[in-house]
Amino acid sequence: MKKIALYNSNIEETIKNSLEKQNCEVKIIDNVKTLSDFDIVILNDYNGELPDIQLDKTVVLNIHPSLLPAFEGENAIEKALKYGAKVSGITIQNAYTKQIIAQFPVLIGIDTDITQFISEMTEIEKYLIPPVIESVINDTVFDFQDLFNRNKCQTNGCGGCKGCH
Repeated sequence: MKKIALYNSNIEETIKNSLEKQNCEVKIIDNVKTLSDFDIVILNDYNGELPDIQLDKTVVLNIHPSLLPAFEGENAIEKALKYGAKVSGITIQNAYTKQIIAQFPVLIGIDTDITQFISEMTEIEKYLIPPVIESVINDTVFDFQDLFNRNKCQTNGCGGCKGCH
């Protein structure tokens, strides 16, 4: 059973529910000093110092509210709106190596306000994060096809989900 920690996530319940279905022990933490107690740690928009850990034992992912390398650091959403970006999005990266695991774009309309944009980003996080974490748990490379195939039936044709094959 994988031990997973969530830090500062605005979608903790979505992530927790998804991971518990995969037989993972999920704990919400309030500081980063205990990262090495877990197999996977998910940080949300974390910009502080990280403790030394054994990188071969713990994977630490950071969810950043921009398409890195654009708008690094704090206040990424505000920066994207301030500078007139037309596209921003979510980046999930290894917090130590900075390797980008996944990115998903979010379009910024001409009349998009910050509240609307944050809401759209949160919905994308709910959609993107669970399959990315699943690929980390299974030690596989995340593939965008995983997002598109996620809700299809596991049978040949529609066997009950009435999806949009």
